Amino acid sequence: TSYMYVREYERAIEDYDKAIEINPQYPDSYNNRGVAYAVLGENEHAIKDFSQVIKIDPQYAFAYKNRGDAYADLGEYKLATENYDQAIRLNSQYAEAYYSRGRTYFDLEKYQRAIEDYDQAIKITPQDARVLNNRGVAYAYLGEHEQAIKDYDQAIEINPIYAEAYYNRGLDYVAFGEYKRAIDDYNQALSINPQYAEAYFTLGNAYYFLGELESAIENYDQAVKNNPQYAEAYYNLGNVYF
Repeated sequence: TSYMYVREYERAIEDYDKAIEINPQYPDSYNNRGVAYAVLGENEHAIKDFSQVIKIDPQYAFAYKNRGDAYADLGEYKLATENYDQAIRLNSQYAEAYYSRGRTYFDLEKYQRAIEDYDQAIKITPQDARVLNNRGVAYAYLGEHEQAIKDYDQAIEINPIYAEAYYNRGLDYVAFGEYKRAIDDYNQALSINPQYAEAYFTLGNAYYFLGELESAIENYDQAVKNNPQYAEAYYNLGNVYF
């Protein structure tokens, strides 16, 4: 339905309801309605729809991947990985399934397994900046900061307005004590997304480590302005004033 393209998901669901009423054996209607429910955060409804797709067509790899995403959003990581496994069994070139399974392994703190899935996704879609960024984060959690920076570099080369990649690269520069390079990256992230509270916070940290306390305060203030519930930013402000 065209409503999906303009992000009117409630209207899209109404149209899929009608399509299903007319033809209850058409799996695409259930799949797309499930995606719309998932976007709206109604994961239980989404899972029911994806399960109906699979009942109609057990070879429908997209439905397994989508059901995995819904389970992952609910924190049901075992069920999520089982669905990603099946999606990959049905389509070994399904890059999004590897990517989603990698994210789930990351959430489970299985960083090496996450990297292995991101590797597979990159082999299939080497220009996907999201996968490179996420693999960089996994490397960073393993303490492999140089490899992480290489992944962020490549992600930024593919997508020069990828604020999260600049932010993440800044974090890894901090790990090397390269605060000025980190500041450059945080500022670049903020030029792309001025509402990026975490970037203001880490920018404040970098200035704090350099002893530039006024600049640190300015950025912590901006972090809490963008996110009034940012406890760590208030804590660091208190430390500066202490």
